[in-house]
Amino acid sequence: MKQALLRFTVENFGEDLRKMLCSSLAHVVFKWEPGFEELLRERKMCRRVASPGTMSYYRNLFKQYLEGKSLSEEIVDYVINHENKWLRNVFRHYVQYLYYLRRIPRRHMVG
Repeated sequence: MKQALLRFTVENFGEDLRKMLCSSLAHVVFKWEPGFEELLRERKMCRRVASPGTMSYYRNLFKQYLEGKSLSEEIVDYVINHENKWLRNVFRHYVQYLYYLRRIPRRHMVG
């Protein structure tokens, strides 16, 4: 019954659902925080950021292109199409950080 209801809802109200999900994420504003830096340095599963130079580069990318932006489809498209491919890494790590803090649910994870 649940699957039939979900299928009907998606087929008939898919666009409305997408708008609702996007608006629920709009409250998530990107801000470089010490906790994010700690995650990159100490809690990242693979290839932790050990170099101060790399951390500085990530911080500069974040502050230049992501700081103050809201999580949305537009920012995802912007990052995907950005000429600097390292921005994707920073963005992906930040989304993982948001999930770690439970600011976004798992179904919204990217990358």
